[in-house]
Amino acid sequence: MSPQPKAEIIDLVDINDQVIGQIERDNSINNKEVHGGYIRVIDCFIVSSQGELWVPKRTADKEIAPSGLDFSVGEHVQAGEDYMDAVVRGFKEELGFEPNPELLHFLGKRKPVNGSDIFQAVFKYESDDAPDFNPKDFVSASWISPDNLLAMILRGVAAKPNIAPTVEGFFL
Repeated sequence: MSPQPKAEIIDLVDINDQVIGQIERDNSINNKEVHGGYIRVIDCFIVSSQGELWVPKRTADKEIAPSGLDFSVGEHVQAGEDYMDAVVRGFKEELGFEPNPELLHFLGKRKPVNGSDIFQAVFKYESDDAPDFNPKDFVSASWISPDNLLAMILRGVAAKPNIAPTVEGFFL
C-alpha cells in the first residue's frame, strides 16, 4: 500500500495580507475552512510580442474549473512562500522550466472583493514561445487575444472564475 500524499499547507492571512495561521489547501477550496481569513494565489499569463495570451485548458479532473480555460500559471501560495516564490514554483511544476527573471513582471495585487476569500498577485511573462505543459494539469493550449478570451468566456466557454476580471484589469 502506498503512503498518502502529503497535504499541501498554505498560509491563512488577514485583510492586511499578514499571516495568521495555516490550513490545508484542500480545505480552502470553496471556502471550507477559511472562516474570517484569506488565502493567497498567483496568476500569470505568458504574453507574446503581439499581445496574445498563452491560455491552457485544464484537465477534466480538476476540482476548480474542470476542462476550463486557465492562466498560463496559477498557484496557491504555500506556507512560508511569498508571491514570487509561488510563481517561480508554478512555472517549474506546470510548464517545466524556470522563468527568466528579466521577462517576469509583477503587475499588481487584487484584494478580496465581493465576498471573495482570495488575495491574487498577477504577473505576466514575456515570451513568443509556447511552453511544454504538464499533462496532469492541462490538455491543450493556444494563443488568444485578451478581447477574444473575454468574448469566449461571455459566450459560456468554461474558465476559472477570476480570469475575466484579471484580463479586464491587467491585460486590456
